[in-house]
Amino acid sequence: MPQNDLACQWARLDGSSDIDHADITLLLRCLTGPAIPADYDGDCDVDQADYQIFEARASGPGYVFAGECDNRDFDADGDVDQSDFAISQRCYSGEGQAAKPHCAD
Repeated sequence: MPQNDLACQWARLDGSSDIDHADITLLLRCLTGPAIPADYDGDCDVDQADYQIFEARASGPGYVFAGECDNRDFDADGDVDQSDFAISQRCYSGEGQAAKPHCAD
């Protein structure tokens, strides 16, 4: 795939076939808006790469997590377990598809 085609593919954040105002809005929201829950690699989507980061830090029910994992404890119960995964799962958007910022609400 030529470099320009790849850049255009990533620019189509809303999944449509064109680059338009909706894509720019999503990009600005990603760059300046609230952090997208479960987007651990900061690329505006929640995909397999984010799941791997989550899985590496999962502690299980009742096991206190390390301090750097607090952004994975969605239910604020002191552990990173299947309840947190269920919340992060709602944010899953797929590779290259912008996730919704309030998906964990």
